[in-house]
Amino acid sequence: MDIKKAGMCILMLLVTVGPANADNQRALLNGSRLAFSRLLTNDYIGDRKDRWRTFSYAVSVLKPFEDKSVGELRFRTEIIAGRKLKLASGQDPDRRMAGVLGIGAYRSAVIGKSDYRIGVELTAIGPQTGLVNLQERVHEKLNQSGPSAYAKELQVGDRILLGFNGETGRDFIVGQTAVRPWVAVEGGAEAFARVGMDFTLGHTVGNYGIRDELTGWRLPILQNRNTHGISLIAGFDIAHVVNSVYIEEGDLTQNRLRLRAGGLVDFKSGRIFYGATYLSEEFKNQPENQVVGSVTISMFF
Repeated sequence: MDIKKAGMCILMLLVTVGPANADNQRALLNGSRLAFSRLLTNDYIGDRKDRWRTFSYAVSVLKPFEDKSVGELRFRTEIIAGRKLKLASGQDPDRRMAGVLGIGAYRSAVIGKSDYRIGVELTAIGPQTGLVNLQERVHEKLNQSGPSAYAKELQVGDRILLGFNGETGRDFIVGQTAVRPWVAVEGGAEAFARVGMDFTLGHTVGNYGIRDELTGWRLPILQNRNTHGISLIAGFDIAHVVNSVYIEEGDLTQNRLRLRAGGLVDFKSGRIFYGATYLSEEFKNQPENQVVGSVTISMFF
């Protein structure tokens, strides 16, 4: 393994691996303790290319309430980039760069046989986030090409937005197999409506889950102290996008498709998850789709 690859692997481990209290994770919905979730997504561990939806990292803190609802506080970052980072002066990017920081608050509850989730997110976008500069420094440390001054100059400008989202779905469970159709709407940096389906085979069937913003993964939260095993998770969704602050109005592709497949392993001292997500084209001049990889590693104590 060369130095670039080794450096990238070390960086991903630093932000992905984290401690988690096993009792707290597994007591969610059965007590008053907190639970935590994290997910790193990067195209380097997907199709091994560095462009478009290139990076995201999300951390959630969850708290169950006496009425069986669950509150979630989520912190997330995302970097969007063009296909070519080293733009020469006067050269048009296929997509403008953007740094995104978000903090959101959500509430989930089961009503009847369906579950519902609503929430709001305060999103900061642009040079004010410092994320594009951070990406440049990381690339320099890994001896890779970072964005040019001109590419940074063209990035999406500073703005702060208040957005909302809501989702409802229902699990249909037979043994250790679950199918979950769902619909969602979102307004904010992007406005869209989505319809999708989740599939789970394994020990996490029936567990409470939270959905990742970028990839659509609905990762289950551990609830049973003695449950260990392997789960295969997959899903898809189709979105109709009304507008996006990241893409010029005339360039926006309004229909998007995401396909997901991955595996999760729970063992006595931790959890490992990896999944790949296919993302269809988001703007009209995008020459191809992309595949991003998502990973989380938790070590319990």
